[in-house]
Amino acid sequence: MINMNGEENKVLKYFGKALEVLAETLFILLLILLSKGWTVVRGRLSTQGTMILSASITFYFLSQVVALFWSAYMFDPGEVIYEYESQPGYVVIACLTMMWIWFCTCNYHTLTNYPDQNKFYGIFFAAYSIWFLAKPIMVLIAAFQLEDHYREKAVNVVLNSNLFFGYSVFLILTRPSTNNKMFPYNVKTSQIGVSETADDLVDGGRPKASSFERTNMLGHPEH
Repeated sequence: MINMNGEENKVLKYFGKALEVLAETLFILLLILLSKGWTVVRGRLSTQGTMILSASITFYFLSQVVALFWSAYMFDPGEVIYEYESQPGYVVIACLTMMWIWFCTCNYHTLTNYPDQNKFYGIFFAAYSIWFLAKPIMVLIAAFQLEDHYREKAVNVVLNSNLFFGYSVFLILTRPSTNNKMFPYNVKTSQIGVSETADDLVDGGRPKASSFERTNMLGHPEH
C-alpha cells in the first residue's frame, strides 16, 4: 500500500493482512468441521472435541497474529524479509501442516464410517489438501529459490490465489442446484441438537444425530 507521497501506508497494509488472517482462520475452522462430518453426517461435536478444536484454532490464530506483529515491529526496515521469515512465521507453517494432517485423518475416518459420502469427500479431500499445502510449499520455495526482493510479492500472489481457489471450490461443491447427488446431507436441520436416544432412526435406517454425534477428534465413535 503506497500513499500519494510515495511512502508505504502501513496502517492499510496491516489492516488488510489482519483481515486475511481472520478469514483464513475461520475457513480452516470450517474445513476441519466438515472433515469431521459436522452438518453432513452428524449434528454436533462432543464437548471434548469442541474444546480441542477451539484450542487448536485459537492457537493457530494467535500464532498468525504474533507473526504479523513481529513483521510490523521487530523486523529491520533495511532487510528484505516478510512475516514467514521469522520464528513466529515458522510456527505458523508448522501449525498449518499439523492442521492438514488432522484434516486428512478426520476425512479418512468420516469416509470409513460413511462410505456413501465418498463422492463429496473424495473431491473435498483432494482439493483442500492442495489448499492446505500450498502455503508451506510456497514458503519453502521462496526461502531457497527466489531472490529476496521478489520473495514477498511472489508469496502474496500465490497465497491470495490459493484463497480464491479455496473459496471457489467450496462454492462449487456446496451448490444445492447442481450437487444434491454429490452432497447428500445425512442430517436434517430438525435433528440437530434434539434427540438423545440412540434407537431413533431416520428413513433408510440411518441413526439420528444423537447416535453419531459423540465422536472423538479423529473421527472415531466414542465408546
